[in-house]
Amino acid sequence: MDPSTSQLNPNPKTSQDIPGPQWDTPDGKLPSRLFATGRYPVASLNLYAKLEHLTFLHHHLKDSPVFDQIRKSCFGKLFDIPSPRCPTSGKLIHQLITRQLLTKQKHEMWMVFGGQPFRFGLPEFEAITGLPCGEFEEDCIEEVSPPLGTDIDATWREIVSDNPNTTIDDIATLFKKPEEMESMTDDRKFKLALIIIVDGVLLTKHQFPKPTARYVTMLSDVQTFLQYPWGRESFKATIETLRPAPKGKKNQIDPIIKFRQKLQSGTMRLQGFPIALQLLAFKSIPILKESLQSSSEEHTLLHIPGEEIATHAGLKLKHVLLAETHQSVRVLLCEYTFCCVCPYYH
Repeated sequence: MDPSTSQLNPNPKTSQDIPGPQWDTPDGKLPSRLFATGRYPVASLNLYAKLEHLTFLHHHLKDSPVFDQIRKSCFGKLFDIPSPRCPTSGKLIHQLITRQLLTKQKHEMWMVFGGQPFRFGLPEFEAITGLPCGEFEEDCIEEVSPPLGTDIDATWREIVSDNPNTTIDDIATLFKKPEEMESMTDDRKFKLALIIIVDGVLLTKHQFPKPTARYVTMLSDVQTFLQYPWGRESFKATIETLRPAPKGKKNQIDPIIKFRQKLQSGTMRLQGFPIALQLLAFKSIPILKESLQSSSEEHTLLHIPGEEIATHAGLKLKHVLLAETHQSVRVLLCEYTFCCVCPYYH
């Protein structure tokens, strides 16, 4: 088991079990903020996760047994995300990160919007994505993709290709070629689709992601692959880039200062699935949805025509700022936010 995530509780309580906000401070006030109120920087973010990979798969696999398999799998609920919330808003995500409180709970992030605190933790991530967030197996060992040009195993050759440098975009190209699709077995289509979802949506690390070797090897047993706690894996990768690193040795640069500098300079690189933070904001702050181009929450990602999501439809900075100062702004206490303890950063 990964000790760094062993204390994460994926099982939310009901709304009846939720205590009121309690702060681990002498006077019960909120902890210090990353930036002073009203002094939030405006900059860009580098986000690598793409919900477009889901619309791409739906476009090329809809009405097929393979897509039915995907919908019935642990990843199926991702396709139920309301379509108005799908366009990525880097400005919204950036502004939420800058409004965070400095706490010592490294597996969650507390933010303040309109003077009201709310949390982004594993229970919220599970509720937003529908992904399994249980414990890792005892023998689970974190591993990254091999360096470019290194040996690949038989499973990689069978599912991906003979090329160790194959990227997610290379795999997606196969789905665009009729001759490839006709000759490819449904089993391989399914496994390639799973690779696209995991490494292109949930656990992105780079602008041009490639399959993670360990995940490909896991596909030698599809059932075990589908039972893996992908939600926990994705959340862990996500939260680590959303908040300052823990304080290290005295002679090292203060991680809070370093984190602030990244947010101010536009050099912040978000890994994992940071779009989940955006989805949480739309769920917890109803007024944000009023600025969306479409207010129909009945339409899901499956209703988006074609392969791509309209990039211009995401919230702009002005929408976020207007919502925060609106007289009707409120942050809902979600029923899965069962523990409202926000200790100091240390």
